[in-house]
Amino acid sequence: MDSVRTPGGTQPSGVLSVMVLGGYGLIGSAVMRRLQAVGHRVVGVGRLQAAAAQTPFDEWRLFDIGMRSVADWRQNLQDIDVVVNASGALQDVARDDLVSVHETALRNLGEALAGTSKRIVQISAAGVSEDASTEFFRSKARGEAALRKSGASYVILRPTLVLAPTAYGGTALLRAGAALPLILPRVLPEAQIQCVHVDDLAPALWADPLGPMVKVLPSIILAVTTLAFLDNR
Repeated sequence: MDSVRTPGGTQPSGVLSVMVLGGYGLIGSAVMRRLQAVGHRVVGVGRLQAAAAQTPFDEWRLFDIGMRSVADWRQNLQDIDVVVNASGALQDVARDDLVSVHETALRNLGEALAGTSKRIVQISAAGVSEDASTEFFRSKARGEAALRKSGASYVILRPTLVLAPTAYGGTALLRAGAALPLILPRVLPEAQIQCVHVDDLAPALWADPLGPMVKVLPSIILAVTTLAFLDNR
């Protein structure tokens, strides 16, 4: 059974209800903070009650997104205007399945919102393609291909390496390497890395939401400078 924590009460006119999948994660929590700061209602989604309880947000729906059917999503999204998918898994482990998180969840979510005015904002990653070198990228690409075919309204945002006060994935690896005493390993020394700070990425989610369906770093930077937030159209 789904677990729901909600403050109750009525929603002011003009305020969007935004569901953030992966709401207590590195990017998801920043998105929720930004949305709440500009006055929108935020509904976080995650699996762990303990993790949700440590956040400053009042409204949570606790379930495994990979286990939601199309009918489940329709029921959960009746009071939601926009869904931001900030969830993800780095690799297949005991509690995470790349196909479930990156493909099944997005395919069923897209089918549930097909033909509606509700929008999906998919936070992807630079380098995602079906012939990429890692299953992380390939599984994301397959999920996004299903989203494109679903008939749902969507935006795919492709940030590069996301920097934040906390660390996860690639940034955790960089910090670990930087902490080595005296010497630093030279791994792919000619490779270049583009970075974006999480506090810039979060507002960019709402900038020009009805513009290009796929946004990459230059358009994210432009979006941050314009700060044109999604309205109720």
